[in-house]
Amino acid sequence: MKIAIICPIPHLNDFNLGSFHLIIAQYLKDNKYASFYNKNGYVIVDNGVFETGKPLTAKRLLQLCLQIGAQEIVLPDFFFDAKKTLHVVESFLDKFGVRPNGVKLCAVIQGDCFKTFYDCYLRLCDLPIDVIGVPKTIIFADRISVLSEIQKELDLRKEYHCLGIKHVNELEHLSKLNFIRSCDTSLWFTSSFVGVNLMQQKGTVFARPDNFFYCKLPANRIQLAKENIEFLRRIANATENLHS
Repeated sequence: MKIAIICPIPHLNDFNLGSFHLIIAQYLKDNKYASFYNKNGYVIVDNGVFETGKPLTAKRLLQLCLQIGAQEIVLPDFFFDAKKTLHVVESFLDKFGVRPNGVKLCAVIQGDCFKTFYDCYLRLCDLPIDVIGVPKTIIFADRISVLSEIQKELDLRKEYHCLGIKHVNELEHLSKLNFIRSCDTSLWFTSSFVGVNLMQQKGTVFARPDNFFYCKLPANRIQLAKENIEFLRRIANATENLHS
């Protein structure tokens, strides 16, 4: 499973972030951020709803993606709202078509109960998108249980990306699901920020510090952060990110 290491802007050149990235569209207004990821490996442009509470429009996402030479966008989604999410995805497809300018499309499953969530998944399977996004926050069950249900009627025409990682134990479970293409995480930073070695606290959830994308680690925690990144890569079996 590939793993995208989400990194604050001040540290972009301090760590080996690999060549598989997920970036937040709203921060591309920062020249350092945009320049770093411009044609830098495989880049997914996320709509930013988790960070800002409101996704960027699909049209603007596509524009930004093309500007920096990214390969994939996460279409707008709305927390727990399957109807609104599907409407935006379908409207985008009607307007821009399949793989506009070669850009792969990821759409995120949403729903406020298992039925609406699963119905949303089935509808996305019928649409000409490339990647199914599985959100970090699901209000009616834990993500591993939901993925186990999805696996029973898995659409292998799609790729699957898990947005965010709650803790190391969840990543260990995800790494055993061979249909998951990839995930992304800032867990390496949030744990290092408070001085925690992830090998010692596998079930702990760490909150992002305020102003995460402009946050800096103390100098004495840089090495810990490097170790936490490599630990997460080993769990995800994603060491190929170092070279691919």
